[in-house]
Amino acid sequence: MKTVNVRRIFSQRFLAPVLLMVVACAAAFPASARAEDQGQSSEHIVSAQALQQKVEAKAETRHKNIENLRHFFQTPLAQRAMKMQHVDPAQVQKAIPTLSDAELANLSARATSAQQGFAAGSLSTEQILLIIIVMLFIIILVAIH
Repeated sequence: MKTVNVRRIFSQRFLAPVLLMVVACAAAFPASARAEDQGQSSEHIVSAQALQQKVEAKAETRHKNIENLRHFFQTPLAQRAMKMQHVDPAQVQKAIPTLSDAELANLSARATSAQQGFAAGSLSTEQILLIIIVMLFIIILVAIH
């Protein structure tokens, strides 16, 4: 009977092909990974200038919205509404910058629309006062939270 050398059969039939595949994969993987990294980095890199422009545009929009609301609440009708509701105008002016960008944009758009509607005669004094009072309550609620 012939003796079988298990170790030799194992190394010839299993170990050598496995080691060859491992070496081949190791050699191929870093090259493909580097190629993917370079491809992704060129697609996802945003220049510092583009980021700076976006930040400046957001800051400018926020500033315009704040100024629009401040101007709106300085109008005689807004002053009258605040007096009727016993709201301190200085507190409203301080609370406006604490609003989020979305809240500022929303209230600024509503203020502009209300002013245009009042100027065009489509809103009565009572309606504009009601709009101002609602906006005041929104600002106060947001400032409290």
